[in-house]
Amino acid sequence: MESDPLPWLFLGIAVVSLIVSNSLDVAYAFVNRSEVRRKLEDSSPRARLIVELLHAHVHLFLALSVLKYLSLLCIGAASAYFVLTAAVQWQMGLIVIAGWSLLALIQPLWRAFVHKNATSFAFHLVPLMRGIMILLYPLAVIIEQISHWAGDNNVKSDDRTTISDEALRLLVSSSEKSSEEIEENEREMIVSILEMNETSARELMVPRIDMVTINVETSLHDALDTIINAGHSRIPVYEENIDSIVGLLYAKDLLKCFRDDQTDRPIRELLRPAYFVPASKKVDALFQEMQKQRVHIVVVVDEYGGTAGLVTIEDILEEIVGDIQDEYDLEEDAYVQGIGNDVYLLNSRLDVYSLTKLLDIEVDSENADTLGG
Repeated sequence: MESDPLPWLFLGIAVVSLIVSNSLDVAYAFVNRSEVRRKLEDSSPRARLIVELLHAHVHLFLALSVLKYLSLLCIGAASAYFVLTAAVQWQMGLIVIAGWSLLALIQPLWRAFVHKNATSFAFHLVPLMRGIMILLYPLAVIIEQISHWAGDNNVKSDDRTTISDEALRLLVSSSEKSSEEIEENEREMIVSILEMNETSARELMVPRIDMVTINVETSLHDALDTIINAGHSRIPVYEENIDSIVGLLYAKDLLKCFRDDQTDRPIRELLRPAYFVPASKKVDALFQEMQKQRVHIVVVVDEYGGTAGLVTIEDILEEIVGDIQDEYDLEEDAYVQGIGNDVYLLNSRLDVYSLTKLLDIEVDSENADTLGG
């Protein structure tokens, strides 16, 4: 008795659909957008279609997910049919298990190959992707609406689309290897942002030894001199010692006193509340907290409640974009002075990263942030 060819055809179509859905998923996730823009400027119709698909990325990946799961369902149904109708079921069961194992082995290898040639696949398969979108778009919209009802109805689908830290790291890593898509400075900024949840306030803060502070008993004239010399707009004020910060003195409040001829007022009357955070607080959470509380400077305290240092919004931004030099900052060259052949005089406040850049050397920076520790 001849076997029915329809189940085999059904299985073949399902396997091909699974391969196609995986290929399109990887290709459109890692397509080189710079290359797409260049071809779009050359009036490439396929580039225009890719841009349209990427703009509808939620429906795009929902449609691919639907195709992928339908393919797996069909493969499972075909496998069950072959086992149940086989003369010797255990033999067919072994064949089915071997087939699934082979599919599980080939799939990641194929995805890696598509990832390496993502842009080429995206351009060659864009008509097919367009057809899949037209065919499965209604189902993708239904799934999206269900997710709306199950989740937050006030959040748009584009706002809910997220990408994990691991996926971002993979994107940055692949871009670095292929020299595509992301420029060097952009890559460094992305990495810095990803590392913010691993960096503590202690690693970022200005240490207490470098803090500019004012005693609460200081006169307004002396306080003004300190602010002018330091070039800061906000100065921590302490009582008795630096471990007892009682508030912050704002330069604009001090200037108002001089404008209104109230220079005999005590500093204590001008103080604004200081905001304290533990030294172990992660920078990403600290940044969000500073935005929420609308503060530009926080005092960092150690495990004993003493003052460890301070962190400003500028410090956090510099962690992302690099040093922001103003007229009051020392240039990097001021930290390094050549005094002989391969002999340098270094300021202990020079950070390790700048040291490696300036002198082109490798230094282990795991246990220290600056040359002085």
